[in-house]
Amino acid sequence: DDDDDDDDDDVEKKKKNEEEDVTKLVKRIGKPYRDVYELALQHTHHNDSSDLSNVCMVGDALETDITGGLTIHCGTLWVVKDGIHASALTTTTTDDSDDHSKTKYQEEAQTIVDAFHDKKLNGDSVMGDLDDDFKVVPDFCVPHFRL
Repeated sequence: DDDDDDDDDDVEKKKKNEEEDVTKLVKRIGKPYRDVYELALQHTHHNDSSDLSNVCMVGDALETDITGGLTIHCGTLWVVKDGIHASALTTTTTDDSDDHSKTKYQEEAQTIVDAFHDKKLNGDSVMGDLDDDFKVVPDFCVPHFRL
């Protein structure tokens, strides 16, 4: 019956419209987006996000942790060997007091940052929301979370 087909079409259209309305309500929140940092800072004495001189984002991921810290203008500390970028390092020594190992580690860390920027420029990153001129340069870089 044609009336039944029309009813089915109306139900499908209504369902589709409701699904579209719901997706419009969804807001992505998480690192590197500012909202997640503001939420976290509400639970500290840093309710005023204009002074973040005593705040430092510590993390292992350039795309989320370090980018997020830089976008809210707080300090950033990138942990390289214990994090998601560790597999990109070929330096396997754990003796970070050795000058040659330190230099090699620093060169490899810079290579990871450079590759990250290339990925961003190719549009393969959440950083697509940021200006092309935005560079992820951590304030500090350490090999491990632990001493």
